[in-house]
Amino acid sequence: MDHGRSGARRRGHGERGAVLVEAVLILPILLALTFGAIEFGFGFSRRAAVESLARTGARTAAANSGAADVGSSADGMSLAARDAVNAALGTGSLPTMNTLYVYKDGFGPGAGGACGTYCSQFTFDTSTKQFGNPSGGSGWPKANRNYCPPNADKVVVEIRSTHNFITGLFGASIGFVSKATMQLEPQASCAG
Repeated sequence: MDHGRSGARRRGHGERGAVLVEAVLILPILLALTFGAIEFGFGFSRRAAVESLARTGARTAAANSGAADVGSSADGMSLAARDAVNAALGTGSLPTMNTLYVYKDGFGPGAGGACGTYCSQFTFDTSTKQFGNPSGGSGWPKANRNYCPPNADKVVVEIRSTHNFITGLFGASIGFVSKATMQLEPQASCAG
């Protein structure tokens, strides 16, 4: 009888059991890391898409700095920014959209989201999948815009959205605030 071989055989069975125990301990960690990478990849992709929307809106607002007022709560510049954001909405994988703000730098919405002076607020309409008519703020009247260098005003387009997690491993959702700021472009009246 060869005792060396039976000892090796017993050791082999014990090692296989240890490998199984190690796999059971490591597998949940690997799955959490994998799903975490997928979740955060989706999140970063969606945030980048919303930041692109904000830049599109700010670029359009800055180019339309001489746009006339449209009503008591909106101005042509803010409406042009809203329209540009709405036109670009279908171009990517987006989180749940909430609110769009267009305002003079330094006059943004307060902590509760209320829009005041030199600010236009637009709420996302889930039925039309677009930002609708102004839902708050007083707009930024053309008479109060300085678009002449060297001290031209800056316009900010801010979009608030919510990313819902797929797996729920990291909570139900996370809120995004994406902003883009651009200096108003000079108008013909600046030539001197």
